Amino acid sequence: MDPSFWDNRARGLGATDSAPVSTGGEENLLCLQNDRYHSEDIYLHEFAHGVANLGARYGISGWFQRLENQYKTAKQQGLWAHTYSMSSSAEYFAEGVQSFFNVNDYSATPNGIHGPISTRDKLRTYDPALYQLIEENPPSSYSFELLLIDLWQQDKKPESFIIENGLRRVMEALADYKSIKVEFFEYYYECMKQKHTEPYIIDPVNPYSNVLDETHFDWSAVASHAKKYLEKAHMKIAISGFCS
Repeated sequence: MDPSFWDNRARGLGATDSAPVSTGGEENLLCLQNDRYHSEDIYLHEFAHGVANLGARYGISGWFQRLENQYKTAKQQGLWAHTYSMSSSAEYFAEGVQSFFNVNDYSATPNGIHGPISTRDKLRTYDPALYQLIEENPPSSYSFELLLIDLWQQDKKPESFIIENGLRRVMEALADYKSIKVEFFEYYYECMKQKHTEPYIIDPVNPYSNVLDETHFDWSAVASHAKKYLEKAHMKIAISGFCS
């Protein structure tokens, strides 16, 4: 693999099982003048791949197959013709997510990449089935981010660490999610502290909000997939913890 070629070819990559990190070029994230994709959010597009590949695929029963089926239906109906959306089910979803959040490029007539469906309102009317797939609520990435931050703080906030080691630490916590207790006391007044029933991840800006709410999502499915992921070869040799 030629790094210089890929640095120019792909200014963002979506997370996969083998490489569970989504990336985006700094010029797109910071809206710099040299961004070739200045009229759209490429990082959101790549993040959407991660949500589909590592989140909804495992966390929402039957979701991924419904995406595959809807992609085929949309293709048969001639939806999204002559756009990047029709290149695969993965791109169908990621392009839809961009439109859902009003950060897709626009072309009055399909130009092989983009077309006129570039906003949430247009998406809802044009392809309601895709809109519904996007609107379904997997566990928010916010809950995972807060868990990661808490575990990193427990491990004394190292400035650098091996990704696989940190990933194993997070996966072990998810596998035993019933024991998760995360609360950021430093952000609350003493009178605002609440008693919570395990498991919980309490929002730093709202001590009344548990973002690990079992009534809104089947976290046992997340735990099951975390346990399976821990059986992978690169996880077995990793050291559990945010360490080098």
